[in-house]
Amino acid sequence: MLKTAIAAKQLKFSAFTTTLLVSTYQDIDAIMRIGKAIADRENIEFLAIDFRAGFDYAHCKAEEEGLYKQRWCGCIYSFNDRFNAMSKRHRPKARK
Repeated sequence: MLKTAIAAKQLKFSAFTTTLLVSTYQDIDAIMRIGKAIADRENIEFLAIDFRAGFDYAHCKAEEEGLYKQRWCGCIYSFNDRFNAMSKRHRPKARK
């Protein structure tokens, strides 16, 4: 978010935000706290809106429209969790 805030300032935007505020899987209080701290440090407004109310609707609408929905957030930790879960599902069962 720091890089986003800096870029927003350089581009003369009045505020910045993050897509993390839409996910029901994220710690929204921590995101809000960090965003506000960065905003104070960089002297730019943090657009702190809880977008989670639209999370389920957005997923349903995307599925309806046939849009791609990534099943992990994009960070390496999420990727590893997803990869490990998929690996467990596709392991051959041991024969007795």
